Amino acid sequence: MSANAKHSAAERAYAILRRKIVSLELFPADSLNRNRLCEQLGVSLTPLRDVLLRLEAEGLVAIFPQSGTKVSRIDPQRILETHFLSASLSTEVVSRLARMPNEAVLSKARALLGAPDRPDETETSLMRTFFAGVGMAALCELIETRSGDLARCRNLAGADAPDGETIGRTLGEVIDRIAAADGEGAALAMRAHLSDRIASLSELQKTHPAAFVDQSGPV
Repeated sequence: MSANAKHSAAERAYAILRRKIVSLELFPADSLNRNRLCEQLGVSLTPLRDVLLRLEAEGLVAIFPQSGTKVSRIDPQRILETHFLSASLSTEVVSRLARMPNEAVLSKARALLGAPDRPDETETSLMRTFFAGVGMAALCELIETRSGDLARCRNLAGADAPDGETIGRTLGEVIDRIAAADGEGAALAMRAHLSDRIASLSELQKTHPAAFVDQSGPV
């Protein structure tokens, strides 16, 4: 297998395993059997190890030398830190966009709102569009690598999580404020949208305590 093919296989394995964790198909504290994962993902132990290290850096798995690997429990502190980072950067980004209107960015953003049945993908694509519009795409990637626990909370909330219509409405308000060259309004609308994402955190900790970090440790 060529180097490019190995890289592609590892990237595919990472994407599949991350999706299984974020979707809760693999639940917090579930044990991960490396040999079984190699078989399921079509990779050898070496690239699997790299995948797991990458997911560990994102807070999604915990590796215990000589003991095993588990899916990490959801860490509320990490969620709050990610929310702070995302709110700080995203509000500045949309404020800048409002000060330098770009019709291509606005047209793409409006088109993305046309897929309300896939709210997570719509939101991710919109945020990438906003950040790329001010030349800060790498910062959006930074936020995404820290957002796994937030996505798990959204899936844990199920029907109680903001739906596609709600997400479309709140992000539509952000787009409208940008188009109106209202930087302050765009920032406020973005902050309100992001706050909706963590509104149910405390309630989820009460109703699903086994899914979250407790005093005994991260898993």
